[in-house]
Amino acid sequence: MSEIASVDLLAALLRADALETQLAALRPEGLPDHLRGPLPVSPGVQAALVASRRTDPADVLCLRRASPAAALALGVSAESLAHEAAGSALARAGGRSSGGVPDDPRRGLVAAVDPPGTMMEVMSGVALAFRLTREPRVAILVDDADDAASGYWHEGLNFAGVQEAPLVVVIDASARRPLTAAVPRITVRGPAYGVRGVTVEGDAPHLVLDAIAEAVSRARGGDGTQLVEVVPGTGGDPVDRMVQLDPSLADRLPELRDAAESEAAAAAEAARAAPRPTFDSPRPSPRPAMESVSGV
Repeated sequence: MSEIASVDLLAALLRADALETQLAALRPEGLPDHLRGPLPVSPGVQAALVASRRTDPADVLCLRRASPAAALALGVSAESLAHEAAGSALARAGGRSSGGVPDDPRRGLVAAVDPPGTMMEVMSGVALAFRLTREPRVAILVDDADDAASGYWHEGLNFAGVQEAPLVVVIDASARRPLTAAVPRITVRGPAYGVRGVTVEGDAPHLVLDAIAEAVSRARGGDGTQLVEVVPGTGGDPVDRMVQLDPSLADRLPELRDAAESEAAAAAEAARAAPRPTFDSPRPSPRPAMESVSGV
């Protein structure tokens, strides 16, 4: 997957970031705080996942927090995500479940549920199903470091490790609180569960992309559960860091940023103009709102 161009990674990052900002403004009052505002998954993880997902359409992906990055990776349009966030009548749920990301397992997208740590158990089960049915597919979970303080998290990882399930867990270590500060890195717990762990120091998208690609390849090849911990860099804005790593991106940055912001703004405007839901009629059948979009 290393052949993916830096410009595609940058475009993916900018699209996810611009849409995050618009979706945060669209979400109605009363939504839980952990679904408000930008996702606490590092931009390097987001960009790498968005790009890498284009090569493995059969796998199943879950981001622990509600984020457009995973859905965009699977071809869901920005407008569809805006309808979901606004809870409009044109959303797949018909406005009955506003503020989230569509759940569409057939397309490989699994929405997260609470409490923290639960999705480790869920995705371990998904991965085990792939192994038992001998399908060459992988379950990928992007989780927060602090979810490792949950008993559900450890039970799920232990289960996946014992079953040698093709599960790849990407840990975003952008925020470490006392709950998980007892160990320097979450990956040091991997051997206790029979799980291979790799730590990526710095969230440069290509580094993250290569680490995830290797982990997915190992899991698909029968090497069992893989753990990838990403420790973001501290050198300022991630876009600036990407340009520093690849100065050729500087000329493309304004064009890519404008395109991302225009797409996100148009999506938000369409959601605001859409009719509001009424619940005096039967629940609508899923609308064709999950169309694929071209480009990154």
